[in-house]
Amino acid sequence: MTFRFPALALTAVLALPLAAEAATVSFSVLPDSAVMNPLANATTGVVHENITGSVTNEYRSPWQSAGSAIDYNDASAWYTSVQGGGSATYDLGLSSALSFVWGSPDTYNTVEFLLGGMVVDTVILGAGDVILPGSFATNSALATFADIGQGVFDSVRMLSGGNSFEFANLGTAPAPIPVPAAGVLLLTALGGMAALRRRNKKA
Repeated sequence: MTFRFPALALTAVLALPLAAEAATVSFSVLPDSAVMNPLANATTGVVHENITGSVTNEYRSPWQSAGSAIDYNDASAWYTSVQGGGSATYDLGLSSALSFVWGSPDTYNTVEFLLGGMVVDTVILGAGDVILPGSFATNSALATFADIGQGVFDSVRMLSGGNSFEFANLGTAPAPIPVPAAGVLLLTALGGMAALRRRNKKA
């Protein structure tokens, strides 16, 4: 008797997605130095990249905040401002975490995480469990995102639904290189098939 592992069943096993969880966000005090943001790979609407200073009723420097050690008018106090209705997308390479200085966080701001062009997680302040601590209610904060989608992303899109979305010091943590779960399943299936072949030959 010959055992045949159906190709369709193997394909179905390998196609099983990992369980996705919503990103976690933590907030902390501002860093002591500004770092220039990468330039966006794509934008829509009006996006001001790596600017300094503030313009009333248009954009406000995230460094113009209580507790900031940086003079927001300094020539190296860089930040990016996405105006209402606009977006900026950054190709960041395979990453597992994101952080940036979030200027006056509010519900107009949306952060989308993408992998291979598909949105794998979305963070909107005030939605779900993402609540800004009261101590940062009117100020900027360093926001750190983890547990994103299925654990990794390769680009991020910053969107503003109104007013503007200002951010600085945009950076990532590289993704770990684990053995993919699908790879383990494949090896297990192949090992089982080899064992059955040996048993059938002995019989």
